[in-house]
Amino acid sequence: MKELVTAFAACAIAGMALAQGTDSNVVGYNTLVSDGAYSMVGISFTECGSGDLTLDKLIGAFASGDEIQFPFTSGAKVDFVSYYYLTETDDGMPDGWYDGGWMYAGDVVDLPQGDAVWYYSASGLKDVTVAGEVSKKLFNKTFVDPYTMTSSGFPCVFNPNDSKFTWGASSGDEIQIPFTAGAKVDFVSYYYLTETDDGMPNGWYDGGWDAINTTIAVAGQGFWVYSQNGGSMAETSPIAD
Repeated sequence: MKELVTAFAACAIAGMALAQGTDSNVVGYNTLVSDGAYSMVGISFTECGSGDLTLDKLIGAFASGDEIQFPFTSGAKVDFVSYYYLTETDDGMPDGWYDGGWMYAGDVVDLPQGDAVWYYSASGLKDVTVAGEVSKKLFNKTFVDPYTMTSSGFPCVFNPNDSKFTWGASSGDEIQIPFTAGAKVDFVSYYYLTETDDGMPNGWYDGGWDAINTTIAVAGQGFWVYSQNGGSMAETSPIAD
């Protein structure tokens, strides 16, 4: 266990519990604390033994009318596919996640590592917990569309200028962290600047052109990446061999 604690010391994990299995795999969970009806949930784990988590692996006090929304690009527009939580009590269906045709979808809809989804709570503030295995592999994310919902590939707090990240980004690209302002979802934006185009060392900056040197998102927080020319993110695992 000493080895486990040491491995995660630099990761600055928040709101997470970990355990080490007999095969030296590391499993755990993190909980994203809601600040409004909509929460952007990042998927920082894989299925134990490899593979993607599925929708039914999300943990929370889900109720009839709750939704999980997956983004997709339609032309120049971002749209969403929704899955709905139904219950025996309210809907006459076994508790779980269903598609728009009321077909059970919880065990067939994947939640890939490093993706993010919107969770809509139909009633009250509800936290969402994601659990699974912490991958030891380098996490790579390619940004094809102008807007991509993503997250850290690991259950760590997020600083995009941390040395564990390698970015393929262009001047003017953005990271947008969601938060709730009253009944509205809003975003804090951070910008990628370059020596060539902006006269600044390549990296991520806040709106005052100060380089980011601290955490800008908690473990399990999803965010938008705006990448006008495409791009990529590579992130080293905190438990890489």
